[in-house]
Amino acid sequence: MISPLVALCLVGGILLEAHLSSGARRAAQYTLCTFDSISYDKCLAVVKAAREANRTSPLHCVSRENRTECLETVKDEDNHYVVLDQHDYMAAREAGLRPIIFARVERKNFIIAVAPRNISLIEYNEASLNVDTDDERAFHSALAFNALRGRNVCPDTPSISQRRSIRILNSDQYKPFADSEDILLCPFATYAETNSFAFCNYDAGLQNAVFVYKQRGFPRRKVRELRRSLLDLLNNFNGKRFFNFFDTFKGVNDVIFKNNTIGFDVKPSYVNGIDENIFGELHCNQADHKDNPGQLGDDLETNN
Repeated sequence: MISPLVALCLVGGILLEAHLSSGARRAAQYTLCTFDSISYDKCLAVVKAAREANRTSPLHCVSRENRTECLETVKDEDNHYVVLDQHDYMAAREAGLRPIIFARVERKNFIIAVAPRNISLIEYNEASLNVDTDDERAFHSALAFNALRGRNVCPDTPSISQRRSIRILNSDQYKPFADSEDILLCPFATYAETNSFAFCNYDAGLQNAVFVYKQRGFPRRKVRELRRSLLDLLNNFNGKRFFNFFDTFKGVNDVIFKNNTIGFDVKPSYVNGIDENIFGELHCNQADHKDNPGQLGDDLETNN
């Protein structure tokens, strides 16, 4: 007859074996690849803060000379990832990477299209655009605006002319002209009052996203583990207890992730329906496409 103690040991051994065979694993270490010095320094600042607080760091860092080398590292090394912005999506896709986690941001201002309240449909279709082409967000929105007007946003030989004007600008910078009443122009030929910019705007960007090599295999378990480490970064390294990762770093905003990041999702959120394909079309389906004012053709208003 088996004694109670032996029976307990046998049951414990069976349960332990079942637990191990069920696939329970220790969470893997995931390494962020950076390709500029300020991103690498910011990553190391988190590692240093975690070490000083005697806690596990949510980030592990490796540096490469340029984006191409980082993409190759992510392809060649297990559990490596890279965070890319909207202009890097196409190059990453071409290198065989795919996005698995998307940084959700808090939208505090919007890019709006402002026109005189009495603008006619003909004037809307023919109006020139008053936009600061050095403001990347505003320029992307101007491209989206023109695409919805049926314009070719990748013209071969653009020209410039003057007509009635539509202003495309950040809502924080909007001030009505003293001699006119304004309305907001919304996508798909609708309009709204000028205080309705939260739902009537032309924002046209993509989220910063975590990319991994799709052929290496990144199962849901790994995605969950990596997302948990990023949420740890968001919830704890925010200036309340440790180093604030989501703040201006060495005078530069939006290093690695944007300063106004508030979450990490496994599915993208598209603003105004601008997905990767549409964003690519707005940028002539070219990796590393440089924003060019000529894309607005003769719709771009000049001071001449």
